[in-house]
Amino acid sequence: MSHTDAEMMMATQIAYLNVDYSDRSGSKNVYDIVTAILKDYGTYDSKTGKYVPKGALSGQVKAQFETAQNIMDLAEKNNTTSWRNWEVVDVCNNEESSGFYACLIDTGDENAIVGCRGSESSSAKQTVLDWGVADVGRLNNPETLQQNDATQYMKYLYEKYGDDYNNFSVTGHSLGGSLATHSAISAPEDMQAKIDKVISFDGPGFSDEYLNSHKDGIDRVKDKIYHYEYSFVGALLIQPEGIHNRVIKAHDDEVKSDICWRHLVRHHTRNVEFDE
Repeated sequence: MSHTDAEMMMATQIAYLNVDYSDRSGSKNVYDIVTAILKDYGTYDSKTGKYVPKGALSGQVKAQFETAQNIMDLAEKNNTTSWRNWEVVDVCNNEESSGFYACLIDTGDENAIVGCRGSESSSAKQTVLDWGVADVGRLNNPETLQQNDATQYMKYLYEKYGDDYNNFSVTGHSLGGSLATHSAISAPEDMQAKIDKVISFDGPGFSDEYLNSHKDGIDRVKDKIYHYEYSFVGALLIQPEGIHNRVIKAHDDEVKSDICWRHLVRHHTRNVEFDE
């Protein structure tokens, strides 16, 4: 089963949920996790049909609440309901070491999505690990620490769940999109044969050193990789040759002035338009 682009975008947001932290009901169901976060930190406003923060939120709590809100907004905007039955069955949380975070989402019918988390700024350490070591570190580098963690996680997933699923999809936004592309490129060959689709939502590209050192992996999965560019972030560095590289439409209505700032704001997942 091939997931829609809107469903893949939902998976990029699920990858930002701290499942172990927010899973208070004991459920791994995505809808249960999202609603638990909204109820714990927000109050339902019947006039708008949305949750508003109970007070001033900060750090990880604020990030989790905003992610839960964004998931609900994306679902409503794109009329996507399938995610309500999805379950997070596995999590790799290396945020204290390399900064890498990803999860395996069971979407039913023996299909799964690997969601890769992008750059975060909810703590000083995470800012350094994501924006510095992982993002800037990709320059003139055949492989970063987070890319290495992604490789190891894909090996682990295939060893543990390879027989449970007919197809794996991989996705992420920004840094997470680039990590999703790398995850497919460096996955075990038998797992690559089961990969259905890879979507990098505005993820930056790679260095010449990386592309040269991963040529064989790229050749095996390039026809399954889609890169959707809609801000300057997605235009950074070089995308692998042979993948489906597309410039797509996105809103930048939030900012009316400076064109450079508007181009950055457009990078947010909520600004992407899904249509035929």
